[in-house]
Amino acid sequence: MLHSEPQIAPPIEDQILEAIISASLPTDSEAPTGTGFSGPDPNRNPNPNLPSPLALAAAFHLPLSKILDILASPLTRTRLAAAQELRDLAFHQREQSAREKALAALENILDTSEDPIEKRRAATAILRRHSNRNPFWPRTPGAGATTLDLDEDEDLDEDAAPPRAPLPDPEFPRFCRPAQETLIRLLTRLQDNHNPTPNAGLATLFRHKHEANKLEPAVQREALADYLEAPGEDANLTNFSCAILHTTEPDPNLPAAWAGHKAHPPGHERTHRVTLHWPDHHRTVQLRLINAGNGIADLWQIAGIEIGPKQTTPDSS
Repeated sequence: MLHSEPQIAPPIEDQILEAIISASLPTDSEAPTGTGFSGPDPNRNPNPNLPSPLALAAAFHLPLSKILDILASPLTRTRLAAAQELRDLAFHQREQSAREKALAALENILDTSEDPIEKRRAATAILRRHSNRNPFWPRTPGAGATTLDLDEDEDLDEDAAPPRAPLPDPEFPRFCRPAQETLIRLLTRLQDNHNPTPNAGLATLFRHKHEANKLEPAVQREALADYLEAPGEDANLTNFSCAILHTTEPDPNLPAAWAGHKAHPPGHERTHRVTLHWPDHHRTVQLRLINAGNGIADLWQIAGIEIGPKQTTPDSS
């Protein structure tokens, strides 16, 4: 008589991860559409099915403190972020494929249709798709937007997209804003570079640079004007269609005395890797952030940017 070996249950941490991921990550048919920024935004598409710590404690018969310790673990947070990143990348690839199919359909209408209105609509959509501005985001009129003069054809109103809400004026670094939140805010501004004014995104990037913040106010204003005239490689960071923010590992060099402290040590640095996607290429960028604040509150600024070469092959990062 053969006896099967007893199955060993996976570690409790893996069971909790499975419960969270299966509830928080939509299936392909439920993938969210977002509003332009497709990176791991923690505030996007909240899922009411996500189990609460109390529900997890009840389901696994563990003290709430044990559940909270597991959720607070840097390794758990890294794994959850990796799962979210993978879903975002898969959704972006599906979205890109769908856009290519839509473009092929528009081109077919342009080539075969005898209806002048249909041909004009197809041509307008293609022109919008290949705009040298951000091709996927409608622009707010007057905010550096490029508009098409179509002799006020009212029949196109049904295809018009609503204008984007104007962003604030170029921003300065803020105390008590986490490093990743600061980076996501910068990417949001750079993705909509001309909102609410031309090069407002690049102006925000300049104001977050550590070296720029060492300048006297009058000198900084002059340097900003020169920067916007010739931003150099930073011009390659604007008007992308999607950003994938890659997970950073917990910093093993963080002094033990700062463990659990609300702020990082002054001068502490963190490096984030981001892949920026445009319709026909992508670039991988490394941004080094430094805490210019104090022992009470963080103030993250950009200490360095490394922009990778233009890539047209599928992104496997």
